[in-house]
Formats: sequence, structure tokens, C-alpha cells
Amino acid sequence: ADRRADGVRKAHLEHQISSGELKGAHQAIKQLTAAVSRPKGLWKLAVAQAQSGNKAAAKDLFQLALSTATALPDEFDFARSLWEIADAQIGVADFKAASSTIQKLSQHAESFKDGLAKVAALREAAVRAAKIGDRTAANRLFDQAIDGRKDIRPPSPLPQINRIGALNMIAKAQAAVGYIDDALKTARLIKHSNGRREEALYTIAVAQAKSGDIVAAVATASSIKHYVQYETDALVEIASL
Repeated sequence: ADRRADGVRKAHLEHQISSGELKGAHQAIKQLTAAVSRPKGLWKLAVAQAQSGNKAAAKDLFQLALSTATALPDEFDFARSLWEIADAQIGVADFKAASSTIQKLSQHAESFKDGLAKVAALREAAVRAAKIGDRTAANRLFDQAIDGRKDIRPPSPLPQINRIGALNMIAKAQAAVGYIDDALKTARLIKHSNGRREEALYTIAVAQAKSGDIVAAVATASSIKHYVQYETDALVEIASL
């Protein structure tokens, strides 16, 4: 109910930020009812301040967004808020702050009780590390995410299926940031996948093609022996590039 009630307030907040009414926007953030809405309002305002040249105000608002997110009781809401903050910091080229946020996210993720939230947090932290060019951190975080799938267990529903889904999403994330060899290794960890392994291979093949490695892309697509519609779809998309 609180999130729905915040819909109009958030629309007004967006209007204030886009029209440069930054003082009014800060007051509007305080009126948001749902706690989960406030970090996003704060980092959006931080971005506007950074773009206007007020780096000090932006830094303070990013820190306030982080502290507000840390108070969120739901682990996934907290994690998503932090990776969104990291994205915003990357967007304004504050890579040092983004690195700190990524580190904060990964450190908290290790203590998460919800295995799904833990894997998602580590995966998304890895993606952001890759975006700022920290290959060492990205590799480590992807490895932690892969290892973290063991923590997807009851009371999480369908733990075995969700572990497979976790590997699928990690492989696709690795492909998206250009870590093709790692993505292939992750995809090959998926057994009895109900198509999730093949879907990951499809995504990897398309990523290879988009990077210009058509031969490797065709080889990856041709390695799909089950759920062969993914092979067909990959080859069609490769041919269209």
C-alpha cells in the first residue's frame, strides 16, 4: 500500500529533478512513505547534483542513499538499492565511490540469510565491478555467486530449480560484460536444466557474435543439442548481425 501511495509522489519527484527544482525534490523525498522508495529518490537527486556540477552535494546524497538503504529490512530490497546506487555512481564517473559501494554490497551479501538474495547481490556486484574495469574483483565476485548457490535452500521454494536458475543468470551476466570463457564454464555447470543451460548458451552465442567472433558464436550455438529451438534462434540472430 505504501509503495502504491508513493506513485504520485515519485512522479512529482521525477518532475522536480528533471526541471532542476532540486531543493524541492529533497523535501519530496522526505514525504515518500515506503522506506524502499527513499534510496532511489536520493541517488537520483545525487545524480542531478553531480550533473549540475555540485559534486559535494552529490557525494553527501549518495552517502545518505547508502545509509537509508542499509536500514531496509528486506535483504533483496537492500541489495538492489546498493547496486542501483553503484550504477548511478558509475553513471556520473565516480568510480572510486562505486567501488566502495560494490565492496559494501558484497560484504553484506555474505551474511544474507536468503540464498537467492545473496546470489543476486554477488552477481550484480560482479557486473558493476566489471563495468568499472576491476576484472580481479569481478572474477572473485562471480565465483562467490556461483559458490553461493549452495545457500539456496528451504525455506526458499524449489531450491534445486532456483540453483539452476542462479547459474543461468550468472552465465548470462558474464556474457553481458564480455567474460565469454567464464560464461561458457558457468553454463556447463548446469545439468538437467529444463532449457536453462541452452538459454544461457544462446545468450553467450549472441554475445560472441556481437563482439565480432562469428566463428565462435556459431560453434556455441551448434553445441546446443537439447531444446534445439535455442540453437535455431541463435543462428538466426547471428545471421542477422
